[in-house]
Amino acid sequence: MAGTLSVRFLLDFSIRADPDLMHAPIVLLATPIDEEVAIQGLFVGADDYILTPFSPLALRARIQMAIKRARTERALRISEQRLQRMINVDGIGVLTFDQQGNLLNANDAFLKMVGYSRAAFAARRFTWQDFTPPEYVTESQRQLMRMQQTGVAGPYEKEYFHQNGSRTWMMFVAADLGDGTITEYAIDVSDRKRAEAALRESEVLLATVFKALPVGLAVINTEGKMLLSNPRMQYYLPTNMIPSRDPARRWRWKAWHADSQPVQPQDFPAARAFRGEHVVPGIDLQYTDDADQIVWANVAAVPLTDSQGGVPSVFLIATDITESKRRETNFAFLSDIAEDFTQLGQSDQIMRVVGEKLARFLNIQRCHFAVIDESRNEYRILNYWDDPSLAPMPPVTILSESINQALLEPLRRQEIVSSNIVTNDSRIRESNTQLDVAAYVMVPFQQRDNWKYIFTVNAKTDRIWRDDQIELVKELASRLFLRLERACAEEASRASEEKYRTLFNSMDEGYALLELLYDPQEQVTDFLYLEVNPMMERLAGLTDLTGKRMSDGVT
Repeated sequence: MAGTLSVRFLLDFSIRADPDLMHAPIVLLATPIDEEVAIQGLFVGADDYILTPFSPLALRARIQMAIKRARTERALRISEQRLQRMINVDGIGVLTFDQQGNLLNANDAFLKMVGYSRAAFAARRFTWQDFTPPEYVTESQRQLMRMQQTGVAGPYEKEYFHQNGSRTWMMFVAADLGDGTITEYAIDVSDRKRAEAALRESEVLLATVFKALPVGLAVINTEGKMLLSNPRMQYYLPTNMIPSRDPARRWRWKAWHADSQPVQPQDFPAARAFRGEHVVPGIDLQYTDDADQIVWANVAAVPLTDSQGGVPSVFLIATDITESKRRETNFAFLSDIAEDFTQLGQSDQIMRVVGEKLARFLNIQRCHFAVIDESRNEYRILNYWDDPSLAPMPPVTILSESINQALLEPLRRQEIVSSNIVTNDSRIRESNTQLDVAAYVMVPFQQRDNWKYIFTVNAKTDRIWRDDQIELVKELASRLFLRLERACAEEASRASEEKYRTLFNSMDEGYALLELLYDPQEQVTDFLYLEVNPMMERLAGLTDLTGKRMSDGVT
């Protein structure tokens, strides 16, 4: 057998250089005197050697063992290569710890996650506590205890410290390899965590907006129940059921068609939306709440269809239109009163009709106009309407005994004053509470820059006056004041005319009112009898003079 250098040359540049033979097992054949060279061959790449003389059976056995060993080593190399590829997968950190928690090794992906270079990592000894913020230590210890019991830990999430002091969210899963080491895999989930945080913030913002919106919003299922709703919709539907599916509360909701016919519950917006209709714009519905207050809402509904075209749920929107409806209703009431003003001429008729309609509209029991004379300390009723069940008001009362100074001051400043509970109002004297007055609205009027008149509306039960009701009383008082003033003037005129006619017709002297008639040259050519009293006709011996001319032959 050749020397060691020859063997090395043979192995390195002949056999190992051939791709087909580089992993083939090599068995050296040597004589006993070359055994030392054969042993040296084992150190430079040979797999085995056999000394001569040898039997073919022994050589065969040696070759088979070498082949088996070579196959095992190759499988091991492949396994190690696979392991390295697994360890070096980009984006997945692989860490190896001992049982005491010391970090033995980490792949480049993990070092990139925490911002360490390979040199910086090798320069010191790390444990898992070095990377773990204090608030996650307890959970990490719980996972370690689980590993001791089951051999695995995770998956669980926590933050790890970056080299610059910032934090990175990671998800971990670990296993005990049974050889005193623990392998842990780490995945950077910071992007997901940021997305989740952004989603939570968006959901919080949406929930805040959803809750704060002044409109009612809800998602309704096929059973008529609210799956999702905001506080405003819960006010409208406190039982979480839509009215068409809630017989006990159905009466609280009312709507009318253009021809004033009532809308049936099966034609309410949600019920129509479940039939596939888009009820937009919605329907105006009147709702009586649990405090028996009447409000209005425009309710719209749209179907939420599934992939098969079915309607498993409906989106409902209720917008409060109470104020606009009240203004609309108040305007209609004032228009109706204005029509009455054209039909009525006497002040007592006007006051009676207005009082009766106002009583039905505002549920009041008394209203009146009064003349205020502070110089005489007098409160004198001018026109009034009373519910028959109330005690009559005295026509004249002492002002200071009816209203105290605290109430007089704002009235002098032309301010409207109101009270919900007269029995608790120190501004109203006891004399008024004895007249079944529990709540009031007072509207003052001036004449020549002085407080002269007042219009008062009274209710005999406690109540809360809404702003629109007070505004209605104010507007009605202004219109009513002008109409009563005109009616009183007409009545006075008629009374004066009647007095004049009575005196004119009963005079003992003859009296005639004439109109002189002129020609184009402004010369008097005739006259016309405008008025003639009976005595004049008697003295003249003529009749029916009124409307006749002198030229008609009347002398």
